[in-house]
Amino acid sequence: MNDREIVPGTHSTAAIVGGPSLKTYAQPLLAFAALAFACCFAIIPTHKVCMVGRALGEHWYSIYNCMLAATAALFFLIARKLNRPDLSWGVWDITLCCAILSLGFKLVPLRRPDGAMHGFPSGHSLTAFAVSSLLLHKFPKLSPYAFAIAVAVGWSRVEIREHFVYQVLIGAIFGIVVGNAVAYASKYEGILLPRLMRSKRLPTTSEIQAQPEHSVIAES
Repeated sequence: MNDREIVPGTHSTAAIVGGPSLKTYAQPLLAFAALAFACCFAIIPTHKVCMVGRALGEHWYSIYNCMLAATAALFFLIARKLNRPDLSWGVWDITLCCAILSLGFKLVPLRRPDGAMHGFPSGHSLTAFAVSSLLLHKFPKLSPYAFAIAVAVGWSRVEIREHFVYQVLIGAIFGIVVGNAVAYASKYEGILLPRLMRSKRLPTTSEIQAQPEHSVIAES
């Protein structure tokens, strides 16, 4: 059963749910190329442009944080509406994967442009590209906007001298890998979190209906 078969009669939701077409697989490559090009113009920052960069990814109300919050809300709402717990698992799974990967590599003593340590990789770039890649598979009509934000956020990390270019670009590569890995992971298995919580998950409606009546009574 594919994603579109699960939502009979819900045309508004079905319009954005489903797997990506062949052409959309070019989006991560185009976004990465755009990020590399944009970073070339962020080597010498200016004050006014730095203000834009900080608005993109530095403050709690930044566009980056708004993107993450909106994506999580979208996944949770659609998961509830369509009875798709795997969508919710995907949000938690990608959050854990990005956190472990980012914090793990930051133990490597690589400096930031200002001389501070723990600059590799860019966590903002990693997470933004991971979320965009997950959207590419689950909600492909929304992914171009997410990749555009991811490129802007990655550029901003170089513009405000939080990361070197290579740290942002490698973070984007890590993010694309993580996002695709979570998207391709089987339902309820995931990469990390669903596996850890697998024994505690609740059965879906279809699984309950498939159980014999006497087994349901015995379990209760």
